[in-house]
Amino acid sequence: GALALIPALAIAQQRPAQRPAQPPAQRPAAQPAQRPAQRPAAMAMAHREKSIELSIGAGVMTVDQALNAGLAGSGIADPDPSRIMPGGVARLGYNLSKNLGVSVGSGFFTGSGATAISPFGSLTWTLDINRKTSPFILVGGGLTRFSGGSPSTHITATYGGHVGAGVRAMVGENLAVRVEGRMAYENYDELASGQGDAAYNGAATLGISYFAGGGPPRDTDSDGVPDKRDRCASTPRGATVDVRG
Repeated sequence: GALALIPALAIAQQRPAQRPAQPPAQRPAAQPAQRPAQRPAAMAMAHREKSIELSIGAGVMTVDQALNAGLAGSGIADPDPSRIMPGGVARLGYNLSKNLGVSVGSGFFTGSGATAISPFGSLTWTLDINRKTSPFILVGGGLTRFSGGSPSTHITATYGGHVGAGVRAMVGENLAVRVEGRMAYENYDELASGQGDAAYNGAATLGISYFAGGGPPRDTDSDGVPDKRDRCASTPRGATVDVRG
């Protein structure tokens, strides 16, 4: 009997000891993803308020028919001059807001032996200068000086005003194509009544505008809503906001 137990004990010693069962590892509970604070869509829009705008363009000036005859009669222009004078315009402006701007500039046109120089000042209202395409209208005043002939002779408008319209189309962050047309009324005391003393001269140009400076309006709490429109001037960082703060 004792001898029979020896093989059984030997087999039991050769088996590896069984380890106690380990409970399955518990995964940490999934946390909901945190969404970033919503900001107004306007943050992605360009800001050209308080920017300087430099514009140059090429085009034509159309001379009033009666004034054209007066220029020829006074020897400033060639006999039977063309009413179309090619040339260009340069302008320097400042955009007070996204809608309102002021500018000064001058046009230079020449044709049929005469030269026209027309300095001007304008007030411009734009639909929204921060958009990619921004139509505008303008009003202003200026004077045109015609000179030419031999010996050189000139006449200058006593006073004048103009209205116009156009559109800017952005082709880069600071560069836009600018198309503009305007009509001016001018009075020339140096010409006899009915000989161009009251004239309507037009102009149309195609050019470019370059914007320098400007930037977004002040936003103290950096929530994407300008201070002038922000109803909560101290929004905590990361809080959800709307267009009013």
